[in-house]
Amino acid sequence: MKNRTFFSVTALVILLLFNACSSDSDNDNKRTSVVVLNSVNTFVYYSFEHQKNIEVENQNSSKNLEWDIAFWGLSGKTNGGKSGIGNAAVIRTNTSDFENIISAEPFINSKSWEQDIELETETVVDGNLSIVKKNLNPLLQNKGWFSLKKEPLQVTIIDEVFIIRTADSKYVKVQFLDSEKPGTVTFRWEFIEKLGENPIEVGVHNLPKVTVTDSGEVIVSGNESLSVLLKNFANQKIDKLIIKDKNISQADCSFIVEKLKEVTTLDLAGAKLDITDSHYGFKSSKNIKNIILPESLRAVGFGHLAYSNIETITFIGDKLQRIGAGAFAYSNKIKQLSLPKNLQILEKEAFAVMRGLEDIVLPEKVTIIPDRCFYFDDQLKSVTFKGKIRQLGNEVFAYCKQLTKIKFTQKEPPVYNDGEWPFMDGSYFVNEDGSPRIFFHIPKGTKKAYMKAWKFTEEGDDVFFVEY
Repeated sequence: MKNRTFFSVTALVILLLFNACSSDSDNDNKRTSVVVLNSVNTFVYYSFEHQKNIEVENQNSSKNLEWDIAFWGLSGKTNGGKSGIGNAAVIRTNTSDFENIISAEPFINSKSWEQDIELETETVVDGNLSIVKKNLNPLLQNKGWFSLKKEPLQVTIIDEVFIIRTADSKYVKVQFLDSEKPGTVTFRWEFIEKLGENPIEVGVHNLPKVTVTDSGEVIVSGNESLSVLLKNFANQKIDKLIIKDKNISQADCSFIVEKLKEVTTLDLAGAKLDITDSHYGFKSSKNIKNIILPESLRAVGFGHLAYSNIETITFIGDKLQRIGAGAFAYSNKIKQLSLPKNLQILEKEAFAVMRGLEDIVLPEKVTIIPDRCFYFDDQLKSVTFKGKIRQLGNEVFAYCKQLTKIKFTQKEPPVYNDGEWPFMDGSYFVNEDGSPRIFFHIPKGTKKAYMKAWKFTEEGDDVFFVEY
């Protein structure tokens, strides 16, 4: 599946657009409609049965069976759970193949259906980011059918087919689409049969499923919680756990760390981490030695892999853009990190006190090295910056007593703030016999510029700089 960014939110009115489409069997079952949200301070209600938006008073909506879904800004609710007396609910299919989802039967008995609960969530109202606390459906929110980028404010569609059970227990498949106009949201929908098979097996594959291979690998798929799927595996030895086609929550991460204490290799390549900086990910994991991170991963959040016994980390693909504050801090058994080429942002102490890390190469798009990035990495020997570093933070390399090589590829030296010092204490610059220990490898013809920028003014300081 692909996520598609389709608009920066600036419009004062949000439209839900559906264009008429044809069907050989039943033209009315494939319907396009235009729903205009004229007010940002109320829900606008839509009925699949009537194929239009309908007038419903908010105070009476929970007792009205005429509507199926409603939106406040970009946040949606359904006529079920805490929002209404209907039977409405939503489930993911984990596929973008709209045409080949023709039956709800493979999903009907799944425990992954989501009904409305009270939520506090980020949404877009009147073109602005807003926090709302209402009865809403978890899959009709941020990280459900869309994701938000805050600066600049941008909405990205999650290209996936959802099945909505209506208020009167019919089934509709829905897929959100690219919009042609800024500030609009477009989706297509179609009634589907309750019984029958789908031409593809995606429905079956994405129901909760656990498989144990002949080699002892445990393969898990589907969006049921791991505490339910793997309850019989708690405290058992699992050499390799493979999780596919699943959104991994913080509760899932905690279950792996706290209950699956015999897992040594965790393969998340085909999964999605649904956690943020407010969560703690796999922090303090003592059992996992090898972890393969999701191909879709865009950020390693605040402390998510800190204080762990992880030895090897594998990034699949090149989507990673940010490593958060202290993301790997105090994970002392990692000797090397191979970082994806599209990584752009490092936050403070990202690799601090990694006392096993020996060498690291920072990719071209990284331009700022934050405070204490490699603080107390006392086995670190070599660091290479492939991009143009604009600024070095305070104490970036403090107490890196084994560091002998820092390589820059740019002709213009990076700067640091007055009163701060990015490198180690002066005593670490030389060996006991007075010979230089650390060398800055810099492009040919740049020694004077680097020495001046970094205030290496004493006689003999040039021995620390090696031009190539």
